Amino acid sequence: MNTLGKCLLGAGLLGLSLGAQAYQSVYQGTLGKQAITLVIEKTNDYKHGFYFYDRYRTPIRLKRSVNAGRQLFMDELDSAGLPTARLKFYNPDDNAATKPILGTWTAYANARQLPLELRLVADFGHQQAWPAGTASLPQAASTERFYFQIPLADDHDRVKTIEVIDKASGKRVQTLDVGLPGCYSQGIDSVKVRLEGGSTQVLLEANSYCLGKVFEWREAKGRFEALN
Repeated sequence: MNTLGKCLLGAGLLGLSLGAQAYQSVYQGTLGKQAITLVIEKTNDYKHGFYFYDRYRTPIRLKRSVNAGRQLFMDELDSAGLPTARLKFYNPDDNAATKPILGTWTAYANARQLPLELRLVADFGHQQAWPAGTASLPQAASTERFYFQIPLADDHDRVKTIEVIDKASGKRVQTLDVGLPGCYSQGIDSVKVRLEGGSTQVLLEANSYCLGKVFEWREAKGRFEALN
């Protein structure tokens, strides 16, 4: 391949790489009268995410979608992956740090509708976070007792630790040390949860760059412990 061909190929691969980068935005506000936290992940034109009621802190998945003009429609999914409600956002790409994003939540079962009002509180882009010092990206996976966050602000998307947050109190109860090179953020789905032999495990999955890390809950000790 000649030099020009190599340059064109390299540019094409770079474009594909950049095009696949994901960005996450964290919002806080209200659904009806209930305080919620919403996390939207954007990859190219596609958006998906989750939200949770701050009172319960159990993530509720939102189906992948794209903007429809200056509006965004996202279906709320139940544990079986079936749509139960529709969230509608007006002007979702406006600067929500200066003025709130407004919208509605509508239940499919009975057409009950509630207002949404949200403000941007954090942005996680490629190798940067806003505002400066933003600590952790909430994760979509959770257990009955805990949900999880990954600190990203200090080392260019590398996942060094996993924060374990108690749902009842909202307080961090444990920090899990990953201790591996090459484990980088996979966005809101970086942390996985599974049952293995009746025990709850929290993990970063192995890939071409990361060997993977698994932690298992020890009820007698009241904490997660590393298995590898």
